[in-house]
Amino acid sequence: MNGIILVCLIALAAAQVPCYVESTGYTDQCNPQETCTPVGCRCIQSPCDHKPDPLCHTRALCGQSCCRSGEICTADGCRCEREGCAGPACTGACLEYDSHSIMRRTMALKAQKNETCWNSGQCERLADVATQTGAIVHCHNGSAKEYPCMNVDMLSFVSLADMGCSKANGNDIWGWSNSGRDFAIFGCTTGTAFIEITDPVNPIVLGTLISEGGTTSTWRDIKVYKNYAFIVSEARGHGMQIFDLTRLLTAPPGKLTAWNWDAWYATNMGTATQRSTHNIAINEETGYAYLIGCRTCSGGLLVVDISNPLNPQYAGCFSADGYTHDTQCVIYRGPDRRFQGNEICFAYNEDTVTIVDVTDKNNMHMLSRVFYYGNSYCHQGWLNFAQTHIFVDDELDEIDATFDKSGKTVTYIWDVTNLGEPLNTGIFQSPVVSIDHNLYVRDGYIYQSNYASGLRILRGAEAVTLEPKPELHLEGYFDVHPDANIDDFYGTWSNYPYYESAANRHTIVTTSIEKGLFVLRHVRSE
Repeated sequence: MNGIILVCLIALAAAQVPCYVESTGYTDQCNPQETCTPVGCRCIQSPCDHKPDPLCHTRALCGQSCCRSGEICTADGCRCEREGCAGPACTGACLEYDSHSIMRRTMALKAQKNETCWNSGQCERLADVATQTGAIVHCHNGSAKEYPCMNVDMLSFVSLADMGCSKANGNDIWGWSNSGRDFAIFGCTTGTAFIEITDPVNPIVLGTLISEGGTTSTWRDIKVYKNYAFIVSEARGHGMQIFDLTRLLTAPPGKLTAWNWDAWYATNMGTATQRSTHNIAINEETGYAYLIGCRTCSGGLLVVDISNPLNPQYAGCFSADGYTHDTQCVIYRGPDRRFQGNEICFAYNEDTVTIVDVTDKNNMHMLSRVFYYGNSYCHQGWLNFAQTHIFVDDELDEIDATFDKSGKTVTYIWDVTNLGEPLNTGIFQSPVVSIDHNLYVRDGYIYQSNYASGLRILRGAEAVTLEPKPELHLEGYFDVHPDANIDDFYGTWSNYPYYESAANRHTIVTTSIEKGLFVLRHVRSE
């Protein structure tokens, strides 16, 4: 197939071999009897027909494509014949992936970088950092030990190995608090680790939840609702894991407990060999989860009612704008009176900022879809408290030089006072070269994980509403990857700044992809 490039990753399990398919951005996992082909893992040891093959399930030729396991050939193409795909809830286009998604390129870039990093020994060298607890490392004269910093202290550090993520990479992170205790939920290649940070100087690793089916993936994402963690991944067949976080309250300290999930969801997420999701957003006010980057719903907003966390129910699909990489869904209280009280999703859809009214899950509709100068991969963003502005990360504009040729991180400032006509009214450009990834807003500060330049803190998220020309200002930083500031995918993936306890009111838990968990404190200048 012309234009298809296969990137075969290092085999991470003896029974399966990863197979990257650029046309879909999906990493398939080949069984021993299967071969990596331009359309993924397929059985080619016997004729490819419509009959089950005892060695490798059903892989049927259907027109110009070849159906995946669990699918049958119909007049409309390959369709799932098993649970989760039957009508009337999700049929036709709802079952399709966005074949035009740009995500395949970023996944290929990261997969190649990750393979090179491990093959060269660089990842092992970067991971060779011991856990550091028991004493605060203050930021003094621009450094906290070997880490460049400004207005950020290091309270502690926990290595990947000590979290149960040995020979793995870190990725996403979220947090949870209960009964005066604070916890970090750390995603890695092989699963999810749970660390108590009630005493942020002396964190305690409590245990791990392995990736579904033992499959591994560079991509994992976590959000929390009603004392439950909801975990998704690009790992083949992963679905959505639901884990009761109250287990952590009675977990024995000092013992790395291996947990299983409490519930699992895969309805309308594709066939048994798909069921992967790039990301998840949860509106805690409404009890809806938004699975995004699925192999169904054109990669758009696959909505799940999680009001009963242990019994999630499919609620709808918004696929009109194709692949969504990330979203924030809120009850709208901003200045646009037409939509006050509605549930609105601010979606970051690769080439546009897209705003969707999702109040009626049977009639979700797009309010606006706006391109912007500098766009290469509209990745993620977050609202300020007043819901007047969003701050947007573009993951590839530095690499592709679509804003300028400096390679310095650009954060895009958007006025969303009119939901039907969002306006890109300004930017903040970092003084250093790096790629921006995930950012969150709290108390007027933007906490931004910028890969090789680390955690960056910007001031002015609320003040932009008061200024004729919106401006942000650098407040602080902590560079978890001091080797170099480069436009590459090393360093920090994400952070969580929303703890409320007295001990952790200004604590930010931050990931290092190669090293582990940094527990940091923002020393505010005001």
